[in-house]
Amino acid sequence: MALLVQDLCQQAIAQLQAAARWPGIPTYRFPAEGAPGPVLKSRARTVVSARQGEFVAVEVIRAGPPGPESQPQGSAVLAGLVPRRSAYAFDLIGQVGVQTFLDGHTLAQVRQTLRSQRPAVEIPLSTLQDLKMKFLFYVGRLHQAAAPQIKDYFQQRGHLRWAIDGTVEPGTRVFFGVKEPESGWLLACRKMPTENRADIEPCLRATAKDFGAPEQIWHDLRPVLGEACPSALPGVPHYVCHYHLTADVGEDLYRGPQAALGKAMQALKLNGRLKEQRRGQHERLQAQVRQGAAAPVLLALWAGQLLTGRSFPTLIREILLACHLWLMDFASEGQRQGFPFDPHLLYFHRRVVRVVAALGVVRVHPKLWAAAPAAVRNFMDLLTTYVDDPQVQASAAWFEKAALGFERFRGALRLSARGPAPIHEAYVLTAQDARATQSDLTDLLEDLRRQARQEDLPAQDRQLGAIMLTHLERYWPRLGLSQGGAGEGGLIVRTTNSMETHWTQGKRMCRQIHGRSQLTRDFAALPAEFMLLPNLRLASYRQLVLGGDLDQLPHRFADLSLPQGGYHEWRQEQRPEPFGRLPKCVLREDHFLEELLNFWPGLSQTAH
Repeated sequence: MALLVQDLCQQAIAQLQAAARWPGIPTYRFPAEGAPGPVLKSRARTVVSARQGEFVAVEVIRAGPPGPESQPQGSAVLAGLVPRRSAYAFDLIGQVGVQTFLDGHTLAQVRQTLRSQRPAVEIPLSTLQDLKMKFLFYVGRLHQAAAPQIKDYFQQRGHLRWAIDGTVEPGTRVFFGVKEPESGWLLACRKMPTENRADIEPCLRATAKDFGAPEQIWHDLRPVLGEACPSALPGVPHYVCHYHLTADVGEDLYRGPQAALGKAMQALKLNGRLKEQRRGQHERLQAQVRQGAAAPVLLALWAGQLLTGRSFPTLIREILLACHLWLMDFASEGQRQGFPFDPHLLYFHRRVVRVVAALGVVRVHPKLWAAAPAAVRNFMDLLTTYVDDPQVQASAAWFEKAALGFERFRGALRLSARGPAPIHEAYVLTAQDARATQSDLTDLLEDLRRQARQEDLPAQDRQLGAIMLTHLERYWPRLGLSQGGAGEGGLIVRTTNSMETHWTQGKRMCRQIHGRSQLTRDFAALPAEFMLLPNLRLASYRQLVLGGDLDQLPHRFADLSLPQGGYHEWRQEQRPEPFGRLPKCVLREDHFLEELLNFWPGLSQTAH
């Protein structure tokens, strides 16, 4: 409330200052170019531009050519500078939008930039917020106006494939998008209550009408997408994302062994005891360093210095702490793909086994082991108890079998980690790799079917094989490896990871502005056009739609033909619907309850 009052005060001060300096503001006259009729009137308004600063625009309105549909004509030059009946120019709308959404600046930083540039302009924060929304409105209209050019571009290229997906934050509506993964362009985005056929199908039909029907559609494993695609676009083949399929297989394979190993680890209280000992040893070492009794040997170990002149108890205690740190770094075993591609619990278990084997070298020497501090012996006993536990051994063996099967499945699909950010890789295939993948999957399918017929197979092996077999048989017609030719560059894009990357870019834009990890408020307030913004980062999209770089945005905005109602009607549609609420002015009306019961006359009479 205090910030709102402060902003209102600043806005009032700015208005008073503008009124006070009216005589000093330059005035420009904008005649109606080429209008043959007489002058009807002149109207003046204050315009704020990022390039020209603040000025008074006097527009001369003339009568149009004689005829039954003659309309008054104004200045085309002024219409190219500022929207109709608006005080803020197109270049200012473009600058505010680019600096906030694409550059990640806060509104306070944008206002300071406008103050410091020449000519300087003073704009309240509430107005800057409105200019941000206007920027999104114009970006959406610009994208829709460029639909014919985009459609021609894909027709000339000769192929068009879609990746469809949705993203949501807790308590908000779904952003559902249609993307062309090879170019990286988001073609369409809608906000809908949930991913349901009633909303998805019109979105797919409208996108096909505007940008052309695709040759293929790729989506994740959700049944609603598999049902909506053939219903909305009959005859267009649709396939499942290989990355999502592999993740689904891995989650099912690991669900049992991970739960069993985690339960065994929790029963032994391994993590809690390790954490307690690690904290105690760290505090002990800090005390010794403060007292001058010991140097920071771990730092020397990190620097590669020889640890000479140390007593065995001191050295082994610091090696103990180093073992703790190495155990806790188990996540580095992964490829930054998350579960199930990185089963971190299995990585941790493997490191425990390696530590027990390494410290066993000391344990076999009675004199050295007797000289070791009690903390080292307790550490070794704790890990040995864990490793020798029958439940741990059985669960770990089950986990290893699941990991072996999962790696075989990944290998057949050629989904091993690639690049510095594997979770965002597209995992494209050449036509030759697609044929090899199809052959490997066929071999895997036949092996799994043979295993299912073996009656003497262990129960765990049978269960793991059944999981992979079920997924392969269910989605075999939707793998898309032998159905379509290669796309641009001879490559087949067979994942929807480009959509996930697009959502990530949009969310990162929000977090750069305010730093909050929770985006519920943003996703509730932002329109669907917000997700079109990553397109502006792509040079190919800017060249086609803008005819240049981002400095062309004001000119493209000015050339748009806006729908009836324009920005204000669009803005009203973006306001969140007050589900489950009534305005207080309605609640406080006289005879509220009596009027509430008037929907059925008999009920109100009965109540009296």
